[in-house]
Amino acid sequence: MNPKEFLLAQVAALRAQADALEALAESMRDLDKREEPERPETVLLDRQRMARALDVSLPTLDRLRREGLPAVFIGDSPRFEIEAALAWLRNRENLGKDPPL
Repeated sequence: MNPKEFLLAQVAALRAQADALEALAESMRDLDKREEPERPETVLLDRQRMARALDVSLPTLDRLRREGLPAVFIGDSPRFEIEAALAWLRNRENLGKDPPL
């Protein structure tokens, strides 16, 4: 292959790559145009942030967790959803009360 043929082959290969990249970019633009359904944002809190959010100490949070406070584990580390924790606390609070007459 002489140098001119080599360069023409390289140009053809680059054009093919450019066409493939353009097709990929077009597909990505199409994906951006699609609307995704709205999902509620769930925030997971670590022990310190959850204790702060509930205004309790870390030992109290650990005791609540042993008593059943819902947690999600990432490895060995518990994470908490504030909404689930508040629901659990409210339910726990209502269990000790007599129903209204």
